[in-house]
Amino acid sequence: MNTTVLSIHSHSFTPQGDTIMAIIADSHIAIHTWPEYKYVAIDIFSCKQNIPDNIFSYIRNFFETEDITYHTLFRKVHFNNDK
Repeated sequence: MNTTVLSIHSHSFTPQGDTIMAIIADSHIAIHTWPEYKYVAIDIFSCKQNIPDNIFSYIRNFFETEDITYHTLFRKVHFNNDK
């Protein structure tokens, strides 16, 4: 993704697992890990129309896995001035 990272916050849990939250110019990315289950959940929320297709290849390569499932949700925000 071509974006600006504004801040990163993280928390490590005992005995294992991490949550990392990146606030980006276009919204946020949240990563939650459960090492005991070899599981990672990643939420990418973007104000841009589309998330680049190569983001899934990047995630697959970074975590060295072929086992990836993703869902794309489109949200429509209605403001008071919408007609």
